[in-house]
Amino acid sequence: KMAALPWVVAALVLDGAIAEGGSSVIKLTDDNFDDFTSTGSWILKFYAPWCGHCRRMAEDFETAAAEMEGKIGFGEIDCTKQKSLKTRFEVKGYPTLKF
Repeated sequence: KMAALPWVVAALVLDGAIAEGGSSVIKLTDDNFDDFTSTGSWILKFYAPWCGHCRRMAEDFETAAAEMEGKIGFGEIDCTKQKSLKTRFEVKGYPTLKF
């Protein structure tokens, strides 16, 4: 089973689930959300790319994710693309953080 792990990681990188540059923040989508978040604890950032507050907090969110890697998951949801997740979590403004 461990032999398949590099292939899974490669598939996630190619699919965009893991951001470029070795980001510790997982890009969550309607398709992968439940698979990723079904185990462990997660801090979720709901954002819009045009949101200035979201852009300003991005670096701090990434830093926190790197420091907590292996202890808690950090995921981000682009609400302009993942509208069903925005509705499911009743996101009303950006950024919204949920634990």
